[in-house]
Amino acid sequence: MTTVNQQGEGRRTRTLYAGRKECATRRFQFKGAATRPPSFRAQRGISLPPCFRSGQAVESLLVAIDRSYYVYILASESGVLYTGMTNNLVRRVWQHKKGEVPGFTQRYNVKKLVWFESHANPTSAIEREKQIKDWRRAKRVALIEAKNPQWQDLSGSAR
Repeated sequence: MTTVNQQGEGRRTRTLYAGRKECATRRFQFKGAATRPPSFRAQRGISLPPCFRSGQAVESLLVAIDRSYYVYILASESGVLYTGMTNNLVRRVWQHKKGEVPGFTQRYNVKKLVWFESHANPTSAIEREKQIKDWRRAKRVALIEAKNPQWQDLSGSAR
């Protein structure tokens, strides 16, 4: 719960329940994100990883999450191309190979991973997928051949 006093300062109130019906209320200043005084962690014996203590919290958190998104192109033996996007490339390629994905890839037997690209966030991956889907076939073939001239199945290196 957030309340605003006469000076316009936001206060967040937390109610902590202890025992049967006894309760204690603690107030601390609320400044956008739930910021607390440094002593909060020290009082409770909570230690943060070194990356958070050094001020590199956001960058380290992004690396720690290690969430990747992939744009990929699959090909069939007859030369049909399929472009897709996923957050787990290994699982998705396996699904295509087993025929668990109904639709275009199953109908045209598109199973060979010939190109993929990693992205840090889903928005950039979706934009790139749409960009590639708008290309003519010749441009997609050139993209594949720049990285994989033999059109080998890359599914072993998709990790």
